Amino acid sequence: MTYDDFHYIEVPDAGYITCSCQGVDWCSHIEATLVFGERAMVPEEDHPIANRAMVKAKGRLERPKHWKADWLSKRRWRGLPVKEPKAIAMLKSGVPVVSFEGRGRKRQEAKDLATEHGWRDVSIPTRGVLVHVSDAMHGDPRLEKAKELGIMTVTYAQWPMIASIGDKLRQRARRFVA
Repeated sequence: MTYDDFHYIEVPDAGYITCSCQGVDWCSHIEATLVFGERAMVPEEDHPIANRAMVKAKGRLERPKHWKADWLSKRRWRGLPVKEPKAIAMLKSGVPVVSFEGRGRKRQEAKDLATEHGWRDVSIPTRGVLVHVSDAMHGDPRLEKAKELGIMTVTYAQWPMIASIGDKLRQRARRFVA
């Protein structure tokens, strides 16, 4: 399933099993629906048809030798609940959340300051993090992820000024995650 449409799988009594995504005898849609019995990508009214097709296809499908698919890790695609980042839960409970990048004394001092002002820290920038502290240059993956998520990014030199206003930042952000 894509987010907008469904793919159609044909399971004849004999011959090739095909999918409208151009899959012949194997694709993520065929594997998910006919081998693993996933039903999120099948319209509700077609579940009985999918169940019959699964029985018809049993023993006829063999995973290609070098098959690599990541559909099992895509919970939203599979219609399963998506786990909320830990930072969202902390923010909802009233605690401002920060992520730090780097190692050493500078990071430890920044973490101590965060604790002193009531902040909690997480290891990577995710939804729910209010501030990402980093001295990294442009192009750093964590810094880029923080910017992509709209997280305020500051340097270790700027952090002491921001640490003291964590409660105000949390109150502003809380209305977006409540």
